[in-house]
Amino acid sequence: MKRGILRLSIGAYLIAFNSVLAGLVLAILVAEIGYDRARTINEFVREIDNVSDVLSGHMRESFGVIDQALLGMAEILVTENMDDPANARFFFERLVERQRLTFGTYAYYLLDPDGRLRYVSSTPKAEPVDFSPLPSFQVHRENSPGLYIGAPIHGTYGDAAGKWVVHVTRRISRADGSFAGVVGAILSLDDLRQALSQLNVGPDCAIGVFRADGILLTRP
Repeated sequence: MKRGILRLSIGAYLIAFNSVLAGLVLAILVAEIGYDRARTINEFVREIDNVSDVLSGHMRESFGVIDQALLGMAEILVTENMDDPANARFFFERLVERQRLTFGTYAYYLLDPDGRLRYVSSTPKAEPVDFSPLPSFQVHRENSPGLYIGAPIHGTYGDAAGKWVVHVTRRISRADGSFAGVVGAILSLDDLRQALSQLNVGPDCAIGVFRADGILLTRP
């Protein structure tokens, strides 16, 4: 009788031990799976952060170069008269210089206070196209002195006609602060999209460039 009880007790202990052992193995497996998953997530986050840093740096550089070019032109126009025919060649050459130093732009241009195209880097004799309906003109007429990046639109002028573009603009102010027009650049979204496509984010991810208000500018 005691031997039977002993065998039963030993069997029960073995079952209990095996159950505990199985629980430990399962816990270890769950822990390893959780660790691997956390490590994978962390590596993914680091990769995304790296891509984000690269993309942010590229955008800051691209728009920073354009902004400096626009600022320089706006400063010239504080003292130089856009309406003086004697300055026509001077303005055209300054716009051409800025476009040559900028990647991915179709043209640099000057608009008078009524929104008419006065000078453009693509030709010495600009057609008096009306740009006044564009938000990139209206926002500066309402006294916005900073850099403005327009929403994507189909170009309507020159080499940009029919292409997806963004107008990047700054206000021109006279010495007394009054509105004197707009200086802008027409940025090619095709070139920007091609640059984004060089970033490797994997098949399950997507990247894009957005304005501060959430409007999508472009994606690969």
